[in-house]
Amino acid sequence: MPHLRLDRRAPIGTGGMGEALGIGCAEQGAHYRKLKPGPGRSATEVEIHQRARIHSAMVGLAAERGYRSITVRDLARAAGVSTRTLYKHYPCKESCLLRVHDLLAQRLCNSLKQIDPESMKEERARHLIETILEFCVREPNAAQIV
Repeated sequence: MPHLRLDRRAPIGTGGMGEALGIGCAEQGAHYRKLKPGPGRSATEVEIHQRARIHSAMVGLAAERGYRSITVRDLARAAGVSTRTLYKHYPCKESCLLRVHDLLAQRLCNSLKQIDPESMKEERARHLIETILEFCVREPNAAQIV
């Protein structure tokens, strides 16, 4: 997969949102500018970048205003894509939220899997709680969705 170069605007939140989404870009709640046009950009690279911006915008808007108050137009505007492009990736805002939730939950589960299963029950429980709390502190907007 080609390396994605990103131009960031000021982030709304903190934490590794793109990493949380398994795409290696974007900070939690951060809004990213579109890729600069130029030769050598594959359609796949552009689509991956668009999805990253859509996911990031969903987390930021959901944390800021709540899911129900988000419109597709708001989501597209925050992600820097057209509503047509948003619908190309997702049939509705609910499917976008579900995908973001799945990616975030998967990342949290991967962190939890790193806990030694051979350790004592009390120690495992403590590590589980610490891992979940670290996730909530590091990525509060993402934690609201998970």
